[in-house]
Amino acid sequence: MEETSETHFLNVDLELRSDAALAPLLQALQGFAFALHQEVHWAVLELDTQPATAEEAVLLFADAVASLPASARALWYACRQRRLDIGILAGERPHSRDFVLSPAAVAALSEMAAELAITVYGSATSREKPRVPQTPPSR
Repeated sequence: MEETSETHFLNVDLELRSDAALAPLLQALQGFAFALHQEVHWAVLELDTQPATAEEAVLLFADAVASLPASARALWYACRQRRLDIGILAGERPHSRDFVLSPAAVAALSEMAAELAITVYGSATSREKPRVPQTPPSR
């Protein structure tokens, strides 16, 4: 019997875009999160610890922002984009799955002035196999 994949939560990325240099803000977030990708005005971070749920990740990022010193918090709110992106890996089962954020997590997003994105990645078993070009029949 062929094994099927399960739809599951992967992680939450924090995406920051700013007209100011992000290095001081990223430095202030050390101990909470690390940069997956970093440029002067754009960065993608993940938590230092793997969260079990999207809810946990949102609340951990909220705690990190709340603990920032005033200068770093000013950089946070000066960002053009503060996005928490929930990653979900689609599987063949179950037919549907809910990933819920509590009112406390939604309020935390609002307090951080962060937008929420949800990225669903297709499962390896559901991707089409590459098409092999057919050789035209000889005449």
